[in-house]
Amino acid sequence: GETFSWLAWAYLINNQKEKSLETIKYHVENKSFEPESLYLMGRIYMNTGNTDKAKYFLALAKESSFELGPSISKQINGYLTLL
Repeated sequence: GETFSWLAWAYLINNQKEKSLETIKYHVENKSFEPESLYLMGRIYMNTGNTDKAKYFLALAKESSFELGPSISKQINGYLTLL
C-alpha cells in the first residue's frame, strides 16, 4: 500500500493524473491506513479536483499528526483550510 501511494504521487508530480488516480483507487484506498499514505491520498485527490475525498483523507492523516511531524501537520491544516 505505502509503496503504491508513493508511485501514485510520482505519477501526479509527472503530470500523469489518470495513472495517479488509478493507482490510488486500486492499490491504496481502503487497503493502506498508514499516515503517509493517507496524506498522499489526500494530496492526490486535492490536486485532481475531488475535494470531498481530499478532506476525508487529509482529516484522517491529521489524526496521526504526531507520526507525520510538525511540518506535514502544518501543511495538512493549511490544505484543510483551503478546501
